[in-house]
Amino acid sequence: MSYEKILMGNLRIHYPGLVKTIQELAIQLSKSGEILNRRGLVSYLNLKYDDLDLKEGLFIKNLLKDAYTNSLHSKTISDAIIYNFKENIGNDRIYNPDRIFINCSSLSFTDEYQMSFSNNVNLIEKSIHLIKDNNSVGVINNLLKSNEEIREDEVFSITGSSKVDAAYKYGREIVSGYKKLIEEYEHIKDLNLNVISDFEFLRNELKLLREDLIQLLIDLFGDRIKQTNPDLFDFNSVEWLDFEDAWEKIDLYFLSLNKDLEIFDEAFNAQMKTLLNTGLSSGKKIFDNTLNTFEKSGAISKKDIKGKVSGAIVGLAIDATFSVLKSRSESKKTVAKIYRDIELIKEQMHNDSEKIISDILRLGGLYSKLKDKLIPSFKLFIDSISQIVITDIKPLYTEILTIGNVNELRDKNSKLLKEKRDIERELVDIKWNFRFIDEEKEKYVKLLSNSNFEYNYIFTIRPKKPSTLYSIISLGNGNKLYNEVEKEWKENCEPFVELYKSWEVALKDEDVLKKIAENDITLLEERKLKLEGLLKENSFKIFNQFSESNYSKDKLEALMKSVKIISDASKTVLSAELKKKEVSLSFN
Repeated sequence: MSYEKILMGNLRIHYPGLVKTIQELAIQLSKSGEILNRRGLVSYLNLKYDDLDLKEGLFIKNLLKDAYTNSLHSKTISDAIIYNFKENIGNDRIYNPDRIFINCSSLSFTDEYQMSFSNNVNLIEKSIHLIKDNNSVGVINNLLKSNEEIREDEVFSITGSSKVDAAYKYGREIVSGYKKLIEEYEHIKDLNLNVISDFEFLRNELKLLREDLIQLLIDLFGDRIKQTNPDLFDFNSVEWLDFEDAWEKIDLYFLSLNKDLEIFDEAFNAQMKTLLNTGLSSGKKIFDNTLNTFEKSGAISKKDIKGKVSGAIVGLAIDATFSVLKSRSESKKTVAKIYRDIELIKEQMHNDSEKIISDILRLGGLYSKLKDKLIPSFKLFIDSISQIVITDIKPLYTEILTIGNVNELRDKNSKLLKEKRDIERELVDIKWNFRFIDEEKEKYVKLLSNSNFEYNYIFTIRPKKPSTLYSIISLGNGNKLYNEVEKEWKENCEPFVELYKSWEVALKDEDVLKKIAENDITLLEERKLKLEGLLKENSFKIFNQFSESNYSKDKLEALMKSVKIISDASKTVLSAELKKKEVSLSFN
């Protein structure tokens, strides 16, 4: 089964329609201010097209790229395609025209192929200038200073209620400023890590070029060249690593803020939930007690029900008023608690800002090495090898293609090699996506665990339908009261019940998705092995045909010399190493 069949389903059949659907969806998301991740996009497309059977592969990037290219007439649509679709993990956009778009194609002597390397360098340099113009440490310090200048509103309150409100408002403003600081840090970090990742992508594409040139020699000289010229094969294979994942994440207090200090974001919701549960349980209690009271007498009337219900409601009102009075009587304690939490937040915000600045400086060290040393050396290397490839290798390669059906076999291998490389990247992506599946499972397990008590409690307060006997002797009033309370229960509780059940389904779905992904890995690895066999088979055919030809040995030696020059130069340039304290990634 081909790579396309394993992951893409009927993508080609619906391709034009899919591009249009993505454009329309992007507009909708832009209007609503929503962002959809890769999984959400794939799910949406599969729902739109019954027989699509699309997986969450990297090829989705190609789909968005085409949707973007076909939307350049409208900035609104093209921007929406960039900004309203993101990867499953992290903040990266699925398609970003300002980032390197990885192309796993094999060696080509077209101008477009040769120019792609220079274009990618230009993209990296553009990103470098963007970072250079951003005074990262200054921005963080300014945000910290702005947050320190926030002051609480002066209020006068007899009961203390207004002082509580003012303290809450002050606390929310502090937390909001804290959040802005963290968001700015994430933005700065993303800019830097994106440049570093793009450098890695460029490096890998140059490695692929080197591999293709050496494979050309294998096609012409046969496997014996590995023994006669071992120095040509003294390099590491391409690895599609995720630099952002390798970057150590700093431990910020802000990440546990909601867990430790729920007073600002959760207090109001918690109060509303308490009142809701009180009201519902009281409604059920009214209903059940009313029925129980009159079970012995064997009769129940509208008057009796009204009396009982109105009495219970008065009781509930008294309870609620008492709660409010109690809250006011303890307003000083409440305000003191808020102030204590605010001081803790300020202290931790300072600690986080120090960690953030340290991390930004760490990133700055890598950025400087890229800007001052690595990118300039890459530019020089690309210019040099492009000259050799076009001037020295291309004319010889053109002649070689005229021998027998070498051209046909090389074309076949180009397609096979492209598929093999796509599979290698997809395998890395699928395994990386296991982390997303595990995170989603953990999320749903926590949601279910945290809501389990409430879910079970909701059913304990659901009214019970009266027996047929009491429905008769109550002249239908028992049923009427039951229907009223049941309606209230459904209106207030069923949405939560449905949400809870949706979490249960989503948790099971993650297990299903993981099994599908594991099966895809097996199929892709099997296909990769088959492709490697076909590539070797075709290479052997090329060698046999070339061996029988009368191709000039001098020209063959000239070809070998040119490839060796590129290979030797690449060992110096592509063996760059990025090291900075905790991070150490080799680019061999």
